[in-house]
Amino acid sequence: MGPPPKRLYGQQSGIEAQPHPGTTVEYDPSVVNPDYLEALDPLRAPLKHLTGILTEYRDEDGTYLSLLDGLQDPAGRRRIIGHLANEELVSHDPFSAAMGLSLLSRLGVL
Repeated sequence: MGPPPKRLYGQQSGIEAQPHPGTTVEYDPSVVNPDYLEALDPLRAPLKHLTGILTEYRDEDGTYLSLLDGLQDPAGRRRIIGHLANEELVSHDPFSAAMGLSLLSRLGVL
């Protein structure tokens, strides 16, 4: 039968969201959970409120797929959680802290 069809990053219910104007990122749905990709759409909440905090995870295509790679090992996971759930962020920007917890939840970390 061949490999499963590829879907576009952020594709849901027939609506296509691209991470950066003019780019599309393909993924294999048998490897990456489509729900995670929806959470990593930088044009939608919660990630759109966190792009300034997570700049080191943005790739040249404007996606944040490297967050998924970072969550695969314990040190990377701690580092990402440290960016999104720390006392300084909570006290200085509680909204971003809440969006960080939302993102971590949507990615299955919490």
